[in-house]
Amino acid sequence: MNNQEYACYEVKLNRIFNIQSKQNLIWLAVLFALPILYTIYNIVNHTFDWKGLLIFCCGCLAIMIVKLLSNPKCLDITPDTIKFQYRGALLNLFVTGRIWGGTGTESKYEKTYTLYNIKSIEYLQSSFEKKFSCGHIRICADVNMGAKGKEQRTFLIYGMKDFENTSTWMKEFVQLSNDT
Repeated sequence: MNNQEYACYEVKLNRIFNIQSKQNLIWLAVLFALPILYTIYNIVNHTFDWKGLLIFCCGCLAIMIVKLLSNPKCLDITPDTIKFQYRGALLNLFVTGRIWGGTGTESKYEKTYTLYNIKSIEYLQSSFEKKFSCGHIRICADVNMGAKGKEQRTFLIYGMKDFENTSTWMKEFVQLSNDT
């Protein structure tokens, strides 16, 4: 019996690099534009208030930090599966003060994905990530969708630390599915 079959390793992620994802870039642009629009509106109406602007800017910054902290902080990797968690309801909790959705058996705060029958893994690095020895991966695999059954999806996961060594190790360790 091969011990590698039952091995599970944790790969830590640096969540600050999730700022590069298209979804987070849109959030960042909106949260950057809102204080500017707020300032222009107050100047035009002759009601400019430094304290109000500072509080508004801090709120926008806090929303972006919560958005980044909702992304996975690690990957649990076995030869056949990759598992990670998103904390999507964290932003709802921060903005509205309550969590919407969820059932009694599943967490309202976390959504866990277990990828199996991994078709492909692409190891990518932007010039920004190279400076910090980080990178991101694109995984195409099957994922269980509860009562809907399974579905093939592609996930883009940012912030893989020590990218060169980790990607080399993952290429050898993770077994890709031969299903077509």
